[in-house]
Amino acid sequence: MLNIRSSFTSYSWLEIIRTVCGVLSLIAVSFGLNIAFKTQEIIRDEREMISNLVVTTQIASSQQLETELCARIVHTYNSNPDIALEVITLAELNGVSPVILSGLIGVESRFNPKAISVTNDWGLMQINKPIWSGNLKLTDQDLLDPRKNLEAGIKILTTYGISNYNSRDSEKSRQYINRVAIEAFKLSTSIPSKKAREACRDAIKDN
Repeated sequence: MLNIRSSFTSYSWLEIIRTVCGVLSLIAVSFGLNIAFKTQEIIRDEREMISNLVVTTQIASSQQLETELCARIVHTYNSNPDIALEVITLAELNGVSPVILSGLIGVESRFNPKAISVTNDWGLMQINKPIWSGNLKLTDQDLLDPRKNLEAGIKILTTYGISNYNSRDSEKSRQYINRVAIEAFKLSTSIPSKKAREACRDAIKDN
C-alpha cells in the first residue's frame, strides 16, 4: 500500500509553493483565461481508439494577458519574444488554444525555429519535409521561416487534430497527447522573470 505521507514529503515544499503561486498568478493576471483539459476515448471506431485532448481556452483581449503568456513562453523556452507573440496571434486567429499550441511546439522543437530532426522534421512545429513540403508547397526556406512554419503546422493540426499530429498509431498518439498536456501545464504554471516580461512588453510596442 502506498505510503501517502512519504510520497507527499518527497516533493519539495518550494516546488509546491512555486506551483501554487504560478496558478494563482495566472488566474489573477489573466482574469479571462480558462483552460479546461478533458480526455475522451473514441471507441466507436477501432481504428481510432485514441485519447483526444479537448481544450477550451478563453483569453481576454488585453495587452496585459498577451504580455503574461508571451513572458511565460520566453521564460520557459528562452524563446524570441517576437516568435512567442506570433504563436499567440496565429493561434487566436485560427481558433486554437495558444497554451496548447505552445505546449505542442515546446514538445516538438523547444521553440527553435531552425530545428531539423533526424527524421527530417523541420522548424518550430517540426513539419515532416517528405510528407508536407509537396502537399503544402513549402520550400526549405518556408519550413525554417517561423510564420510560414506556424501557418502550415496549424493547418495540419486543425485538419487532423492533435491526436494525429505526431502519429496515427493509437498508443503513440496517447503518449504524445500526454506529453503536450504536461508541457502545456508546465507552461501555464511557470513564473516568468521580470526580464522576460520586459522583453515581451518591448516586442508588443514595436509591433
